[in-house]
Amino acid sequence: MSKISILRSMVNNGWTIANKRAVCSQIGRSNFEEIVALAKKKGLTGDVFEYQMVKDELLPTKLAETKSLLIEPSLEISRWGRELRKSDNYCWNSELYGKFKELDAGMENRNILNETDDKIVTAAKDKLFASCKSLGRDEIHYRGEMYFPKGKTLEAYNRLANLKPGEIYEPKTFMWITDNEAYALESYCNPLSINKNVLYEILCPAEAKIIQAPYGFCSNGMFTEGAYPRTSKLKILSNDLKDGILRLRGELLP
Repeated sequence: MSKISILRSMVNNGWTIANKRAVCSQIGRSNFEEIVALAKKKGLTGDVFEYQMVKDELLPTKLAETKSLLIEPSLEISRWGRELRKSDNYCWNSELYGKFKELDAGMENRNILNETDDKIVTAAKDKLFASCKSLGRDEIHYRGEMYFPKGKTLEAYNRLANLKPGEIYEPKTFMWITDNEAYALESYCNPLSINKNVLYEILCPAEAKIIQAPYGFCSNGMFTEGAYPRTSKLKILSNDLKDGILRLRGELLP
């Protein structure tokens, strides 16, 4: 937003030099400047506030409460360690989704882990990711998995169950993901069965190169399906067993 646009927005919201002086006279210039600085750290800018709201809320009797709210970590910081980056200028690389889906064949990921995959196909999929543009904004993705309670699949599940916060997990396969938790949970997990269930919640950073496209609709609107490259790594943030589901929360390291 240009400086002229910001000025126009502030005037439209009732901000004038006289209004700023009026607020400063209510709470003092030092308090006003401190609150402005705290608001900027939160990502709040002056052009989004109406003067009348500020005038009514920034009172001497409410200063301590206001400062406390601005100092207190947001839910995003508490959960992910930082504020998420939001942008309307982002790229899903959805034009590559159909081609990737054509190349993907059933248990291809299992074959990759066993080194019995079609190397030409795997290389073609790698090449698609190499041509991807960066996502451009942070997104939260989900993935559901189910493991049989015996043999190698149980061993794989136990490796996930033993991951500790701070450890780096390398799937070494292409991971299918969605931005809809219910779809990941209901389509790929079944806590009522004897199988072992895993639900991933992943912070996918703006720098990541992923393939993703609109997939379906739910009560909250359109949701997506996509995939991460097989070179991806996840930094584990938490690992909890709840209601028969192993819940892994992590951040994708692009």
